[in-house]
Amino acid sequence: LVSATSDSLGVHRRLQSQQTQMRIAWLEIPHYSEGYYDALQQPLSRLGHRVDELRAPTQRGFGPGVLATKLRGMDLAVVGFGWFPQEPGSGPFTRLHEFQRSCAASHRVRLEAAGEFESTTRRACLCGTVPLVVILNKEYASLADKMAWVREHCVAAAFSVHHDAPTFAQMTGVDFHHIPFGVDFSRFARGQRAEAGRAVSDGYAYDLGFTGVIRPDQTANWRYRIWRSAWPILAERGLRLYSGGEGGVGLGHRHKSVGPKEYVAKMQASKVWLATTGPADLVGTRYSEIMATGTTLCVCNRLHGNATAAYARLGLVEGRHVVMFDSLEEFVEVVTNYTRRPEYERRRLAIIRRAQALARRRLSWRQVAASVDAVLQGVARGGRGALRERRTTGRRGGGGGKASGGGAGGGGVEGGGGGVGPFGGNAPAPAACGVSLVSQHSFARCALGSSFGCVNATHVFVRGCRGLFRCDGGADGFACGYPPGRKEYECGCDGRADDLPEDDTLPECTVYSSASQAFTPGLEVLLASMRRRSGLACSAVLYWHPLVPDSMMTAAQLDRIKCAAGQLHVSLARADDGRVRRYAAVRGPSATAQSLLRVETLHEQRGGLAIWLDADMLVVGSLRPIAHAVLRATRQWRWQLHGSQLAAPGAYNYLNAGFMAFRAPAPAALLRAVDAQLDKMVGEARFHPTPSQNLLNDVLPLGGWLTVHYRWKANYRPQATNESLARWRVVHWQGLPKPWGSPIQFDQGRKQQGMAPPSMGEAWAAEHAELRRQCPAQ
Repeated sequence: LVSATSDSLGVHRRLQSQQTQMRIAWLEIPHYSEGYYDALQQPLSRLGHRVDELRAPTQRGFGPGVLATKLRGMDLAVVGFGWFPQEPGSGPFTRLHEFQRSCAASHRVRLEAAGEFESTTRRACLCGTVPLVVILNKEYASLADKMAWVREHCVAAAFSVHHDAPTFAQMTGVDFHHIPFGVDFSRFARGQRAEAGRAVSDGYAYDLGFTGVIRPDQTANWRYRIWRSAWPILAERGLRLYSGGEGGVGLGHRHKSVGPKEYVAKMQASKVWLATTGPADLVGTRYSEIMATGTTLCVCNRLHGNATAAYARLGLVEGRHVVMFDSLEEFVEVVTNYTRRPEYERRRLAIIRRAQALARRRLSWRQVAASVDAVLQGVARGGRGALRERRTTGRRGGGGGKASGGGAGGGGVEGGGGGVGPFGGNAPAPAACGVSLVSQHSFARCALGSSFGCVNATHVFVRGCRGLFRCDGGADGFACGYPPGRKEYECGCDGRADDLPEDDTLPECTVYSSASQAFTPGLEVLLASMRRRSGLACSAVLYWHPLVPDSMMTAAQLDRIKCAAGQLHVSLARADDGRVRRYAAVRGPSATAQSLLRVETLHEQRGGLAIWLDADMLVVGSLRPIAHAVLRATRQWRWQLHGSQLAAPGAYNYLNAGFMAFRAPAPAALLRAVDAQLDKMVGEARFHPTPSQNLLNDVLPLGGWLTVHYRWKANYRPQATNESLARWRVVHWQGLPKPWGSPIQFDQGRKQQGMAPPSMGEAWAAEHAELRRQCPAQ
């Protein structure tokens, strides 16, 4: 098991040397002690900020005028985790009178009556004077009231641990940023197995542990069902179970009574620990705590549909960082396998190692604080603009802030431009690690850029060689390329190998499709499902051209599309005139030119992840694994277009062009081959029933540019009429009647291929109903 230490001192010093100092007022009301409530204040202070907690004397908050005095000279105010009532019916919402939008108006009336000036109003009311940032908590309790509170106050930005933070932005008009619950590595990480309790020969005192609250509104009531049904079965099988004794597991809202030291020690002494998502599918603190131990495997419930974004936002992958279950039977089997069967032990330790590496990169409170800080920097610049800045000394730093969060200054920790870190907005691109070769151990030459180089700021790749390497700023070298025999290795700069480390960042993402009057209902639901379920923050581009009449959408139709897309920016792009004339000259169905508009994506020069989705598709699961697969192929120096198809006997590398994903821009050699093939098709007399697929499948395989994934389930549809969509990512009504009743088919050269399974129609209808609640039909 890997040795666990606190976050890298070198990274901390680099961050500290590039930050802008701020005076932050942290607003709280009296609340019970909960570890994460105050977890961000110290890491923000370590980044060089002055964080002063202002705790109201009672639950009623601060008295009139108190904040107007106490916040003088402050750069911004933050409402902390503990501000809002934590459970339904636990008390009234405490308002900040100086920050209420009604404050200025009401004071102005009184002051004018007294003959005083507006400047006095500004001193009494803090809207527009001190930026206010809110950290939401317990989103499952009184959410509508919390959203109303945000709307009533002058909130510059907000944070939420819930995966549906973009929806909160729509509800309030305030920018919401997702952050995870973090973990204190100094408390939970251990390099060796803990010795709490009387350890047995395998070094662990327990096989399975669980403590905490059981309440019926937790996801599928898993904790209660496991406690009542699965726990006795595992006890009968002889597993060593820990549940904290008296008070370790509680029914209702009562929090665990196990002491904090005992809680950590028992977790470290257990092979496996149970974590389940809470009310509203919240991923609680226990996930990051288990992953940080370096000793204990996290077993958790599987999520489906839109809820999968809760895990995707954290980078959690089943079988890689955690193991999951979907039934009591599966839970019992998984726990038994990973605690009693020797053949599973190596796999258990590998998952534990990768989980701790992911938690270290993304889930420590220092990493969360860095993401929060990036947003605060942007808010403060846009607010008072009177910050005392320290001169940036980082070698690769650009302008003012670590990750400017959309404010002035640009820069980034590694000079990566704007963004707000891995948990909000567009994160900066992976930074260089400055790797160098210390000594070569292989006969093959280790050449920078070809056989070794940087994956991101913390990991390097090695291909075809072995040796001792050093990252920029590292005092000691680390070996990479071992054990021999693999084509490629990825190693951490701290010396820990990681088979395939997840990137903390994703590239800029754009979803492409064809504008269509007849398919407007399909486009609406497609983009709404992309926004709600994909786990990606993409913009959307719809191609149109006068030679394609159906692509000439009306202003009203475009407004409907933009409403459905929500925060996903939608724009129209006119296709190239010369290419469209050639598209129209290809012999095929009446919609040939419109079908071939997808070829325009290959000519896009904007960088980042490009995804083409036909308008008669529906996103039903996370696309983040697909995005990472595209990144992985890129950093292995291979440009590929990725497609998805169902596996079938004799399946081969054939692209169904309804779904395509690749890293833009495409290689010049591919563009030349596509243009040549298009000219050939124009000159042919034969009829092309599926012109776009004919063109792409004639070109892509020849250059080794095509990879079709048979397990992605990102195209086509379930083969069985009763099959669930739980494991699907994107479904496609190709060759089928459309769920909105459109008589037009882009692939009119094909015969109708039956009816869609009921699960598809139900999923589309549910998405359409939710869309109509947000965007009523005009």
